[in-house]
Amino acid sequence: MIINIEPFWGDNRADENAQDFIRGFNHVMAKENDAYMLRQFPNYLHSGSIADEWFDKLAPEDKASWAVLEQQFNTRWPKAMIATKTLAEYKQEIVAKVLKEEQLGTTVMFAGRPVHAHVAWANEMTKLTTEAGVYNGGSQISHEKAEAVRKKKAEAERERAAVEKQLRELETPRTVLSRTLANMTLGTATVAPATGTTLFPAHAQRNTAAAAQGTPCQVTDADCAAFHLCYNTLPQHPATDAGRTAHGAQQCAWVTQHGLGAQVTEHTPYPLRPGTSKVNNGECFRCGISGRDHPGRGHISSNCPKPQDRQLHPNKQQWRAICSNMLREPREVAVRLVVVDDYGTGEEVVGGGDEQGKGEGPSD
Repeated sequence: MIINIEPFWGDNRADENAQDFIRGFNHVMAKENDAYMLRQFPNYLHSGSIADEWFDKLAPEDKASWAVLEQQFNTRWPKAMIATKTLAEYKQEIVAKVLKEEQLGTTVMFAGRPVHAHVAWANEMTKLTTEAGVYNGGSQISHEKAEAVRKKKAEAERERAAVEKQLRELETPRTVLSRTLANMTLGTATVAPATGTTLFPAHAQRNTAAAAQGTPCQVTDADCAAFHLCYNTLPQHPATDAGRTAHGAQQCAWVTQHGLGAQVTEHTPYPLRPGTSKVNNGECFRCGISGRDHPGRGHISSNCPKPQDRQLHPNKQQWRAICSNMLREPREVAVRLVVVDDYGTGEEVVGGGDEQGKGEGPSD
């Protein structure tokens, strides 16, 4: 190991220790003879420094051997005596170092590694009592403290298991909504969800009859105004590691705020999967892909190529359906007329209507 020795000043400056200097010099010169060490020693003293002047004033006999020169150096710059704590000071510090109840079960950094707070406390107490000479080799943690630690750890484990269970259920892709969306196709009557479930919980209940007949639910201006205030409050993150981490945090926050299994409504925006299309962009509700953002990949929900286990979480599907219903512009209704002229010839005329089923409009 190479040791870099800074030239010695000898003026007792705060960043210099005479004993560290002489030890470092001995380490570097360990394989050299006395004559070489005596020749090199003045080269390790700052020119014009107190140490340099001291060396110049030494008598020739003090420079005759390295042992004599080192003894003269130690006499001039003796080892500093470290102030030691008294037993009373140690006892005062030990009594003041209390492990608080709220610290039990927490993690702290000790010796550069994360450890439980009670373990770090015990190590510190062992060090202090050993230095004070009162350590008896017994445990420094009482039975009551140990029992409290076990309870805290058990409680933390239960909370961790509950959070993991919530996350697993949050990512389960099959619910009543996914089965409902699987049966929905463009140009046909909307299949009503199972009893007790609604696709648009707030306003759709007012249009049950209309929905059963296959006609769009009527959204009032007040509904739209309220929806525009909240639908874009959750930012959609990019498809990066950081984006996926932020998206996971959004999902956990949603469950914490609304509860596991809560129904998605126009008043409870749900975070969108990173990398998918924006809402109301003609996307497939099952995978979130729009032909406008991904040319050549547009499709309707009933023809979604994604396997069921890779489709969006039902909450995401429901939120996209809500956004499409609340944000879409009124469409013309396709009308087919048959005109018969004076000669009995029929001609079919098509008027109005949007081009559904091409993957570019909202996929119901």
